[in-house]
Formats: sequence, structure tokens, C-alpha cells
Amino acid sequence: MKKLFTIVDMFCGAGGESTGIMQAAQEQDMDVSLFAINHWEKAIDTHSANYPMAEHLCQSVEHIDPVKVIPGQKLDLLWASPECTHHSNARGGRPRSEQGRASAWLILKWLSELYVERVIVENVPEFLSWGPLDTAGKPIKPQKGKTFKAFAASIRSMGYTVDWRVLCAADYGDPTTRKRLFIQAVRFRMLKRRELMRAHSFPDNYVLKGNSAEQVRQIGNSVPVKLAKALAKAAIYKV
Repeated sequence: MKKLFTIVDMFCGAGGESTGIMQAAQEQDMDVSLFAINHWEKAIDTHSANYPMAEHLCQSVEHIDPVKVIPGQKLDLLWASPECTHHSNARGGRPRSEQGRASAWLILKWLSELYVERVIVENVPEFLSWGPLDTAGKPIKPQKGKTFKAFAASIRSMGYTVDWRVLCAADYGDPTTRKRLFIQAVRFRMLKRRELMRAHSFPDNYVLKGNSAEQVRQIGNSVPVKLAKALAKAAIYKV
């Protein structure tokens, strides 16, 4: 019997991330219960036309009670792409106001009220510089990145391991050099060796030498297999 994965696409827009999620689920032969949220009616219309099976919420995230929306109050994946216009290069990197980043903080409400196994936050690379503003609405240079660090620390304090990378879409097969920041947070638990292997995408018949502690250390030091495969494919394609 297939496991049902419950996924929320927060700030779903027209559905780019939903399409990637559904394609990945199909390749893994997984069933998905998808919830899509966006405040813009046209975006929800587009998303609904392509994913009529999804549960659509045409509301601002701050007006949604996650406990009432998500059955069982458990999510396998929360994917969030909060507002990015205030620090994007399209505006010269100058934010209009600190409130423009408020939508990112809403993610913490969902993590505090639901059991969420994994979180992926996608944004522009300038999100790393998120920090306090002066009275003129300009970033305070000595405090550049301070608010971002507080945001990441807040997620860690809720029991998650957190990491982030700036990735180029072209390296994963897309015909664009667009770069985006991806933050991944995984709920922490002491995984067994076999679970660690699967978390790094090693096949079940992969051979590890050494005692249990040495095997776990080898896995922890390794590059995840599917990530290595994706990067290698991009390199081979360029050749």
C-alpha cells in the first residue's frame, strides 16, 4: 500500500514548485495530498486548472488556521516561497519596509502548530542579507543578515536541523541560469543507520565497512547520492 504524503505549497503562485513536487512524487510512485495557498485569485485559477485534485485556499497565509486546514495536523513537506520583492535585484536591493518580510515569519506559526517533517523555503539570494532598517528604510550595514540569522535560529529552536544553499537552475537541467536560495529544515530525530543511508539516497544493498559508529560517520560525511547524480548530469551535459 502506497504511503500518502501530505504537502503544503505555501505562496504557490502559478504552480512551478507544485509541478516539480508532483513530478518527483510520480517518479517515486507516491500518492500526494496537496494543499495550495495563494492570495491572488488568478494564480489559484491557474493552479486549479492544472491540479484540480489539490485543496486550494485563496487567502493570505496570515488568515489561515493551519490546525483547521490540515487533517491530523501533520505534514510531510511544507514548501514556502515568501515575498521576495523587497530585497530582489530588480529593485536595486533596496527594501521598502521591514514589514515586507513578515510573510517569512508566518512559516514559524505553521511549524509551532503542526507536526512538519520537512520544510523547504525558496527565495532570492539577497534574502541572506535580511536585517534591520534605519529610519529612512535602508538596511543598517553593520547588521546585515542579522534578521535572517534570527529566522534560521528560530527554526532550529523548534527541533530542526537547518541548512541553505544558493543554487543555479541550469545545474539541474533547466534552460535558465536563474539563481535562488533554498533553505531546508528537517525535524531532528536519532536516525538508525538504515534510515541515514536512505536519507542520503544510498541503495539498500550498499556495503559499508567498519563498526556501527564508523558506518554512521561515513554516511554523515558523504555527499547525498541524488544530489551528486544531479550535479554530475549537469556537468556531463555541459561537456
